[in-house]
Amino acid sequence: MERLNFDENTQYDGLEAAIHIARYSFAQPYCAAKRVLDVACGEGYGSRLLADWGASEVVGVDISADAVHSAQRHFGGGNVSFIQSEGETLLEKFEPESFDLIVSFETIEHVGDPVKFLTNVKRLLKPGGVIAISCPNDWWYFPTEEERNPYHLRKYTFDEFKGLTEGVLGQGKGWFLGGPMTGFLNLRLQQYPADDGKSGQRQMLNLVPLLAAQLVPSDHNAGPQPGNASYFVGIWTQGELGGQGISAGGAILPLSMDSFRTGIFRGHLPSVKEALEALRAEHQAETEAGRIEWERKAHAFELRLEALSLELQLTREQLADRVHRLAVSEQAQASMAWSAARYERISGMVPEGLRRFLMSLYRRFRKSGRGDR
Repeated sequence: MERLNFDENTQYDGLEAAIHIARYSFAQPYCAAKRVLDVACGEGYGSRLLADWGASEVVGVDISADAVHSAQRHFGGGNVSFIQSEGETLLEKFEPESFDLIVSFETIEHVGDPVKFLTNVKRLLKPGGVIAISCPNDWWYFPTEEERNPYHLRKYTFDEFKGLTEGVLGQGKGWFLGGPMTGFLNLRLQQYPADDGKSGQRQMLNLVPLLAAQLVPSDHNAGPQPGNASYFVGIWTQGELGGQGISAGGAILPLSMDSFRTGIFRGHLPSVKEALEALRAEHQAETEAGRIEWERKAHAFELRLEALSLELQLTREQLADRVHRLAVSEQAQASMAWSAARYERISGMVPEGLRRFLMSLYRRFRKSGRGDR
């Protein structure tokens, strides 16, 4: 499931709670009194857990504005804050070497430039700090080239994930495989945490640490392997590994014996497929809506361009007409100037007395002509 919903009117899903918290439990031994960056924090439950586990400050980052808003509403406040950012632009938000611990769970499969993303993570880490990164094993959930999660840009095998991260961050201190578990717990009668039927998914933070659990050997070829794990986790640290070295955190979901009949994991897989099919349909719908909107804007742009071309043509015609009128006016002025100059030249050739006599005759002639009419 890509996103968990923490509104109170949603139904609690214990298996999803275990799957998501198991990843964050990996970082619990490293966050006490540390400044922590939680990349791709989603709805922020993990950032809140890191603070509850002793971090002095936690900054959650996610590309989704909706997720950041939800995270701030449900889990923000105190020493936990959230901002919107892409993984490739983290250095625009924070100073280099400003975090003691950086976690990035189920992020790298969404990133367009994973090398730049990992380089940013490395530069943001203080000397001697810790980096923990996980990646889903999409090839188990979607075993063919055609099948994929519509929100993941790439499916990684374990070797591809390890090679990519170590190529930027250097050799990992430890590599871990995440997967389901089975076994038995000794639970005090009616005193273990359980869904109250009204508080929704937020109940997943009502955790109870276990002190006396024991890891027994797995059956032959039944333990998680790189090809059939749910996800992979790598850690980079100069110190010692937290936890017991063999295992590094986990989340245990209490079940009754009836779960063997109902098959909680068998029931989970179809729901994962159905949820992802719904996501794929939603993604396709968004893509189609985006295409229609783009075509609408392109058509509007074409109409505007056509209108501008018509306006330009009219402007050119108006300019040509104005130039023509100006040319005609200049010709008329030139003709008048030439006539005046010619009059001046002719009048200069006639003696002044003769010119006065001729003008007097001309006036009398015009006056007698008007009188005849």
